[in-house]
Amino acid sequence: MTVDKNIIQQLSYNILHKIGICENIVIVCLGTTKIIADCFGPLVGQLLKQQHNINCYVYGDINHSITKSTLPFYFELLAKKHSNSKIIALDCAIGKETEVGTIKTYNCGLVRRSGIDNSLGLIGDASIIGILASNSNGIADNFLYVQKQFVKQMAQITANAINEYVCLCNILSQKNELV
Repeated sequence: MTVDKNIIQQLSYNILHKIGICENIVIVCLGTTKIIADCFGPLVGQLLKQQHNINCYVYGDINHSITKSTLPFYFELLAKKHSNSKIIALDCAIGKETEVGTIKTYNCGLVRRSGIDNSLGLIGDASIIGILASNSNGIADNFLYVQKQFVKQMAQITANAINEYVCLCNILSQKNELV
């Protein structure tokens, strides 16, 4: 799969602009492999660990999904082990038809929901959201018809951009220490 390096660079700088230079970064990849669109988070986590051997903690991958049932464990783990870290939550979402295929970054945590019912709490200090389906015909239908190749491509772009962002943070942090 060929991905335009300009897209990755633009996204990594967008992450840097929205989230800032951080040390002690933790990436929390939410989702499940049971639904193709929802495997976006676990797939990004897998790519970060295997392809990039990224220099930060990554929770959530295709073998260890972070879902509604495992989220309380991760809330506790993050509070105990990473209280002084910048936690970036990553998940997929449904958006407007014109937003499908975009990756959005926010300098605030992610309100994790179970489908569209109750809120499961805020996770992270910042968030990255991949818009994988539109809300034009109903949530279940749109999520069920997302193509696996589309999810893989979005995950690859996101993982590459996150890796570049973490590398930029490491370089910029080292430069700040020298000044």
